[in-house]
Amino acid sequence: VAKIMPEDTKYITIVRDPNNLFESLFVYYKFEKSYNKTLETFVKLTNSLTRHEGYFGMNQMSFDLGFDLTHHMAEQEMLEKVRLLDDQWDLVMVMEQMEESLVLLAHILCWPLQDVLMLKINARTDDHHESMRWELRKILQKKQKLDYFIYNHFKTKFNKLVNDFGKDRMEKEV
Repeated sequence: VAKIMPEDTKYITIVRDPNNLFESLFVYYKFEKSYNKTLETFVKLTNSLTRHEGYFGMNQMSFDLGFDLTHHMAEQEMLEKVRLLDDQWDLVMVMEQMEESLVLLAHILCWPLQDVLMLKINARTDDHHESMRWELRKILQKKQKLDYFIYNHFKTKFNKLVNDFGKDRMEKEV
């Protein structure tokens, strides 16, 4: 992408709580029907490398960001790879803080706030959410260690950006 884009291109991506992301994929792509397993059974019995249709599964952010999921990484290697990622992105938005993310996006792109208005479309209703017990969340969190490493790094960085922007200013712009 960098070869064809202008030098002043801004690179932006988004992270999301890995358990919520996985649960959303599980429901959206109908894993329960495809694998004939409930969410709980799937999480407990399925290898974290399993990719639905070759693309969707656990550690989805790591997969999307180009990590080799078949290679086990020590924490130091994860840190180095995340630092490399960090250098590539001008902004990593956080799904759970979408309004703040859009404010920062508008400022990075020098756009007026009305150009980043958001409409909630294609959002699932409560009856389409699977509920995960705390124990299941812990199992899934362990299986998605790399995604949580990425998410926690960028969420911490994002919160620092919000603080640097100014809480009062952010609240007003949101």
